[in-house]
Amino acid sequence: MSWFKDGKPLRSDEEDKVKIGSEGEQVFIELRACDNETSGEYTCTASNVAGDACCTVNVIVTGDN
Repeated sequence: MSWFKDGKPLRSDEEDKVKIGSEGEQVFIELRACDNETSGEYTCTASNVAGDACCTVNVIVTGDN
């Protein structure tokens, strides 16, 4: 399982602004303390012997920071 933001690899960070994890068969990404830099295209890719799959979502952060 791999996560990307705007095509670049993404990992959980030490500041706890990005948390990547899993529960059972589900995987998740949690974005905290969002600001304009959080906006972007997030993609999750999975690969195994059966093939590849991916899911992409566009995140837009609005409002006062």
